[in-house]
Amino acid sequence: MLFQFRKLFAAGTAAVMLLSGMTFFQTTASAEGTMTADDITENMTIGWNIGNSLDSTGYSGETSWGNPRVTQELIDTVKAKGFNTIRVPTTWYQNVTTTTDENGKPVYTISEQWLQRVKEVVDYAYNQDMYVIRYADVLLMRAEALAKQNTGKDEIMSMMNQVRQRADVMMPKVEDAEGSNLSYDQLLAVVKHERRVELALEGTRYFDLMRWKEMDKAYERCRADGGAGSHIFDSSKGYVWPIPQSELDNNRALVQAPEWGGK
Repeated sequence: MLFQFRKLFAAGTAAVMLLSGMTFFQTTASAEGTMTADDITENMTIGWNIGNSLDSTGYSGETSWGNPRVTQELIDTVKAKGFNTIRVPTTWYQNVTTTTDENGKPVYTISEQWLQRVKEVVDYAYNQDMYVIRYADVLLMRAEALAKQNTGKDEIMSMMNQVRQRADVMMPKVEDAEGSNLSYDQLLAVVKHERRVELALEGTRYFDLMRWKEMDKAYERCRADGGAGSHIFDSSKGYVWPIPQSELDNNRALVQAPEWGGK
């Protein structure tokens, strides 16, 4: 499920970038130049929570918990009131079917109809040039950034528990499941696992593995399970994309990345 990342990506990565000072290339088609994390945060201004329309688990679907069905007209009205950021909480498990493969291993499939509905709602906001955020993603990104900077243990635990302890999940608290006296390296490992399970099938796993430089390990695990086929990942250069030869030909000032033969 690879949504159009655009502002969804921008809003999520802002949490990490606020601590790192990185420069970010804005991903909207209308914007030019670069934006820092502070720029993105300031540009997001006022946000509106779409409620639990896509999070409800009752028989009536989106309206089960008293929320209205999300329409383009609703989002248009929200934008007209001055909001430019939408939070879209989404629950997936009630739209997942489980089968088994020829080896008896479980195969989980999200309903294509549900995937298209979530994309439709996200596109409502994109049509109004709004930011879209997934709050659990933002919390876990900030927790990751803090863990990497060896600071804020209490805040890290608190943010992960917000993800784990929300009403429709109610997983054990981190301190109950993992212990309360964790090092920052241990906390980072817990955050990474939390992202894997919390954001499963939401299109973030590839970017997480690339950011952590753990794609090679993922390939090894997949190959051990018989799922990698003939695909390989060369960690000596796979974490850096090469500059296309056509671009090198057009601009002699460009130099190919060292990982791909540049000097």
